Amino acid sequence: MKIANSTYFSAAALGLMLFSTELALAADGAGSGGVGAIAKNVTTNLASIANLIGAAAYVSGIAFALMGLMKFKAHKDNAQQVPLSQPIVLIMIAAGLIFLPSMITAAGGTLFEGGKAGSAKGEGFEELK
Repeated sequence: MKIANSTYFSAAALGLMLFSTELALAADGAGSGGVGAIAKNVTTNLASIANLIGAAAYVSGIAFALMGLMKFKAHKDNAQQVPLSQPIVLIMIAAGLIFLPSMITAAGGTLFEGGKAGSAKGEGFEELK
């Protein structure tokens, strides 16, 4: 039964992808632009997905912080049941999630400064003076 359900789900997902691709090409003017237009559309959508991931990280970070504070209170009320490590770990996860978008931005700026990546030979990097 599970195999049949997963097969139906896979077939439905494949049909939906093919249908949405056909709609995207039809909206582009019967396929004008070719692969370049598709690549531009994908990069535009990836920027939106990156914003969605950043927002989800902020919301998840705040939720973990609230859970950590609630675990601190639970530890205060009953120290035998809730070890102190639980709220500390939750607060550390919250801090990581809240600062994740800024860390990714800083890392991207470091690796891909000026829109070009440095190679193993050092090309693309400025010399230190």
